[in-house]
Amino acid sequence: DSVKVTVKEKISANAGADTVVCTGSSVELRASWGAKYLWSNGERSNSIIIKPAVSTTYTVTVSDGDCSSTDNVIVKVNPVSLIDAGPDISFDSGAEAVIDLKGPDGMYSWLPTNGLSCSDCKTPMVSKPDSSITYIVTYTDKNGCAAIDSVRVRVKEKIGYYITNPVTPNGDGKNDAFMVSLTRGNNLHYLVYDSSGKLLFKSTPENYTWNCKYKGQIVASGIYIYYLDYKEPEGTTIQKSGTFTISK
Repeated sequence: DSVKVTVKEKISANAGADTVVCTGSSVELRASWGAKYLWSNGERSNSIIIKPAVSTTYTVTVSDGDCSSTDNVIVKVNPVSLIDAGPDISFDSGAEAVIDLKGPDGMYSWLPTNGLSCSDCKTPMVSKPDSSITYIVTYTDKNGCAAIDSVRVRVKEKIGYYITNPVTPNGDGKNDAFMVSLTRGNNLHYLVYDSSGKLLFKSTPENYTWNCKYKGQIVASGIYIYYLDYKEPEGTTIQKSGTFTISK
C-alpha cells in the first residue's frame, strides 16, 4: 500500500516595507504571495488604505487555501506640530502690523507674498496693504510633516465723497444741480444752507440731488454750505461740512 504526499510551494507572506507617515495622512499597505488575505484590522484585500492616529504594527495573514503565512509591517506616525497664525488683524489702510504666529522655529512659507516683509519667516510684517487679504502659512518640520493655518488681514477702507462744485444751473446739462456722491454705499444724508443759515434743501433716500431751487426759484449766485453724514462699514457715523459755489 502507498500514500501520495503532495508538497506545495511554501507561502512566504510579504506585508511590504515599514513606512513613516505624518499625523492625519493616509498610506497604502500592499501584501503579496497569497490568494487570500486577512489584515489585523479586518480588511481582506491585498491592498488597504490606512490612516493611523499613532504608530501601529499591522499583521497580514496570506493563504492559498491549504497553507498560510504571516508578516508584519510597522507604520510609524510622526506628530505634526501645531501652529496658530493668530486672530484676524484689522487696521486702517496704510498702517502696518506684525503677524504674531505661535509655533516652533523652523521652515515657514507664506502665500501670497505681496505686502509681507518676508515670505519664509515666522512672524512677517504686513506693510501698507491696499485691501483686505488672507495669508496662508505652511510650517514644515524636519520629518517633512506640514501644518497649515491662515490669517485674514482686514483693511478698514474709508468711504470718501464727491460734490458738484461749482454748480451752474443754466440748463446746459452740465453741473446743473448740486449732488453728493459716496465712493461706495448709499447711507448718506445732507443739508444745504445759504450764508445766512437758512435751510434750502434736505436730502432723502429718494432724492440726493438739489436742483438749486428754493420755493420754486433758482437761488442767487454765491457760496453755499453743506452738512453731511454717512456711516462707515463698521457702523461709525462720519460728519462733514464744506462750501460750494453756485454760478448762474
